[in-house]
Amino acid sequence: MKELVLFLCEDKKLSEAWQLLVFSLKNDQSVDIDVFGTVLDRLCKVQKFYEAFHLYYELLEKGIQERFSCLEELRNGLEGEGKSKEAEFVAKRMMSLEGPNPLGPCKP
Repeated sequence: MKELVLFLCEDKKLSEAWQLLVFSLKNDQSVDIDVFGTVLDRLCKVQKFYEAFHLYYELLEKGIQERFSCLEELRNGLEGEGKSKEAEFVAKRMMSLEGPNPLGPCKP
């Protein structure tokens, strides 16, 4: 399935790649986290933020928590589209993945 999803991404068929990944998650298929990261990144780059959020949320529902490089872009895009609830959700997950600052709180 990895090759098919990557082919769909290369062929600019992100909606189909997104649908295939969501389908696989809902049917408890094994996941390749790098493929999910690629699709999330590409969805954000073409400003399909709600689809990216839906895919990210499905990953979290399956207990898969990763620090994807596009999460900040996803948060900002959702915020820009007026989806503040979803943007706040992503921001909270980003903070939880970063964990506490080992150097302590920032000083003014």
